[in-house]
Amino acid sequence: MLLPSLTLMCFALISPTVDNKHQMIYRTFDMADPAIALGLGIAFYSMFRMRRLKRFAPVVLASTVALLMATAPYGLYTEEFTGVRHDTQAYEVEAFAWLKESHYNDTPYALSDERLSFIAWMMFDYVKDNDLPQRLLYNRSLVPGDYNVYEKSWTTRGVNDYPNGLVQIDPEFMDSLMYIENVFYVGGPEEDQLIIIQHTWVGHVYNNWYYEDS
Repeated sequence: MLLPSLTLMCFALISPTVDNKHQMIYRTFDMADPAIALGLGIAFYSMFRMRRLKRFAPVVLASTVALLMATAPYGLYTEEFTGVRHDTQAYEVEAFAWLKESHYNDTPYALSDERLSFIAWMMFDYVKDNDLPQRLLYNRSLVPGDYNVYEKSWTTRGVNDYPNGLVQIDPEFMDSLMYIENVFYVGGPEEDQLIIIQHTWVGHVYNNWYYEDS
């Protein structure tokens, strides 16, 4: 029962980058292994106090704890291992909040990737549509008037095209597409700007004819 609280405290102490409660709770499951190791250690200690099993306790306990702790880098560097981001930054949440407020709190239709569309759905009741990476990757039609929430890192680090895995969007295509689109919002740091694009009819024509095989 105490493991969730211990994990929250552990992550809050070792991660100086946490600047809000939402991010701290969101990343907690990545740091669950130390708390699980602690709980198993207590369980093993209680179990191996039995005389017949006592001599095996040190080996079994050390092996179990070592196995669990070996997975800690996977939790700390999830993106490097899998290409999937689990962190959500304040400027990403603010972008969806601003988009909704700009429509007098009526929720507009917005496409993005799996992570951002899930956050928008859970926090602001947007329709969850994670199809944007697939549409950009294969130059599939974007609907004029819809909002497309895109991040600059999709062309450098890549983006999780769930359930197909990590993909990288062509930066030349994105630069050309945004040149003729209605750029509605820009936020975040230079290396990972979040850009909200409202698709236009001009962009619709360009989007469908950019590649020869479209």
